[in-house]
Amino acid sequence: MFTTVDDTTLTPSTPPSPPRLFLANTPPGRTILQGGWWPRSWDPLAELPGLVLALTVRYGPVCGIDLNPDTWNRHFTHLALDAGIVRLGWPATIDPDVLTAIHVGGNHLGLLDLLVVPPGMQAETATRAMRIAADPSNTRQASEILTPPPQHLHAVHQPARVLAEPGTSS
Repeated sequence: MFTTVDDTTLTPSTPPSPPRLFLANTPPGRTILQGGWWPRSWDPLAELPGLVLALTVRYGPVCGIDLNPDTWNRHFTHLALDAGIVRLGWPATIDPDVLTAIHVGGNHLGLLDLLVVPPGMQAETATRAMRIAADPSNTRQASEILTPPPQHLHAVHQPARVLAEPGTSS
């Protein structure tokens, strides 16, 4: 699918909202995912400023973010924030359930892969997914975390079907 990306720099018109975010307590790059983020919508202009601010405080300036173009409802190339300009990339190859942030840490660039929890997910499920993504011992990919476990693993064993109720004839 071809996605049109506007070669524009957008500036948010409202203050950033605090992100719903869990981050791993390990150095970036030592785990499959470095955390989980639960945006309130699929609008990057509304959602990214708060995330960029939180990541900048923790890891250093964020200079780029890569997002899957099929997931987000608006595509532009640069986001202007008080902390500077953040370049947005829209590679079709990035997992739709992941956001990659590029940050400047000391003299080098670092990468952070965050699980992106869909905005409409129930709070309990979203929180569980973000906690798993931020767990340094996690070995699951983003899509595996967001896929609910099969019901039969949690259900009480039930007969496959009842042919006849006791005391009735079939």
